[in-house]
Amino acid sequence: MLYANPNHWVEKVHPNDRAAVMQTAEERQVSGTYDETYRIVRPGGAIRWVRSKAFPVFNAAREVYRVVGVAEDITESKRAELQLMLQHAVTVVLAEATSPTDVNARVLETLCAGLELDFGQLWMVDRAANVLHGTEEWCGPASAVKQFAAANRRFTFPLGEGLLGGIWASGRSAGSSNLADEPDGRRRKEIRAAGFS
Repeated sequence: MLYANPNHWVEKVHPNDRAAVMQTAEERQVSGTYDETYRIVRPGGAIRWVRSKAFPVFNAAREVYRVVGVAEDITESKRAELQLMLQHAVTVVLAEATSPTDVNARVLETLCAGLELDFGQLWMVDRAANVLHGTEEWCGPASAVKQFAAANRRFTFPLGEGLLGGIWASGRSAGSSNLADEPDGRRRKEIRAAGFS
């Protein structure tokens, strides 16, 4: 496939990394100094980190007639690196916090920014009503996401109901890359309006 379309691999590079990867590839592959780390998007949508190196191949006249490259999946080491970075960042937030409310908002912002999320929300248990309700949220700049955050505060989740109630019932952390898959669909309208489906 690469012989027929040598730039086919570029289509797999994560959109946020593509311009930088292309520029560096054009500048460094032929010189043999290309050694880059970036994200790719697999056919099923999974994001993986790779370290890619490229080397020129010369003909008898010492002209570059081909570039040979290797790529290594480094996703697990990047995850470990990110975990350490986030642990440190959250520790700094905790050390500098002035109130519990300040802690929640700043930890949420730190995690969302570090994980490159558009939206994150902290849900707390209301023991009297035995439901989860949103207490803090962090949003990227998209206004539809801000509207979703505001609308989300209207919802509560009893133990075992919906995505969030199910996570609460399981006692395990979990998430969803596609909120449209939420089991009970009660936030479907808000999810679509925010562009999450």
